[in-house]
Amino acid sequence: MQAIVFSICSMCVADPGVSVELDRPIPKLVVEQEFDAALETRILNAAWERVSLRTILRDVARTKQVSIILDRRIDPDQQPSIRLSGQTLRESIDLIAKRVNAASSVIGNCIYMGPVEGVNKLATLIEVRNDEIFGESTQPTSAALDKRKFELSKQKTVHWNDLDQPADLTQRIANQFGLRVTGVDQIPHDLWRGGTLPMMSAVESLSIVLIQFDKTFLWSPTGISIVSAPARITIERLYTPRGQSPGQAAAEWKTRFNVQAAPRGTQVVVVGSAEQHAEILDLVQPATASGTKPRRRLTKPPRIEFTLSQEQVPVIAVLQNLEKKGGFKFVYDKNALESAGVNLAAKVDINVVKASPAEFLKAVLDPIGVAFDLDGKTVTLRAK
Repeated sequence: MQAIVFSICSMCVADPGVSVELDRPIPKLVVEQEFDAALETRILNAAWERVSLRTILRDVARTKQVSIILDRRIDPDQQPSIRLSGQTLRESIDLIAKRVNAASSVIGNCIYMGPVEGVNKLATLIEVRNDEIFGESTQPTSAALDKRKFELSKQKTVHWNDLDQPADLTQRIANQFGLRVTGVDQIPHDLWRGGTLPMMSAVESLSIVLIQFDKTFLWSPTGISIVSAPARITIERLYTPRGQSPGQAAAEWKTRFNVQAAPRGTQVVVVGSAEQHAEILDLVQPATASGTKPRRRLTKPPRIEFTLSQEQVPVIAVLQNLEKKGGFKFVYDKNALESAGVNLAAKVDINVVKASPAEFLKAVLDPIGVAFDLDGKTVTLRAK
């Protein structure tokens, strides 16, 4: 594993300060697997003296090509004495956060550092919002609502410059995801340092901005409204204990993790924060064969998948079913397709397992010589 080596002489370090950038280019940042790998790389022989927290985080972020967001409530000009020797990036950020009486959390493809209370709320708020938007519902849904949820499940990069205002940034994020937003006037005037949230969901991006004012948002089919974050927020989940009875596990977890826990049949029902649930999940799910534990990821919006094995099904029947039940819309020139020899009534064999929408459509349309462009749930067909 390659390590990044810093060597800074504590007797001759002077903080160069940070100039204002009004047209900052979008930096190249690692995401997904590369981001996970960066969290586990080690920093050897790194030291900062008489250097601002802002500069320390900037140095680490640029070297590792990761996004680090510092909450506005943490003084960026304080100068903690930091020495690292072999810690992973994740451990290093935790150490730096503790030195400034803060905490940190991995959210999507970025590291967020903020007040302990804010960090504890953030992960839980994100999971609750995701459950509200993408969780199972007993209420009937419309094609328009399904399309809206599909758009919100996408990951997009949010980038802003020095001196941008958070209220404007909130509106910009909402616009990126096609959301109407009310209550932006609740966000106080402020001027921020530039930042980048690489490939993040709408819930993640909005939550990281709003938590810095102790705000969150409420979701409705017509948009979102900015509201104050609750003083305490929890999630309820069920776990199957390992090597203990449900009663024994519940009693231990109450004390060990400071959660509400009670036996329910062969399982334990736990009420706590997202971070507390992550600790319990680490306990009940053993390490992988390599001896390492998977990265704690927040709940992601569900990926739309198709599994189907059927012979000689008319293509037009598949398309109509996708429109009726899946909220898809197919756009094509029937005469042009027929002139090119395409017959949508032709029958094809389909055999896919956990295919993405693009993979599924390719399996259906390729055999009859049809290409397509996919934009959300709008599919434009054309002859090859």
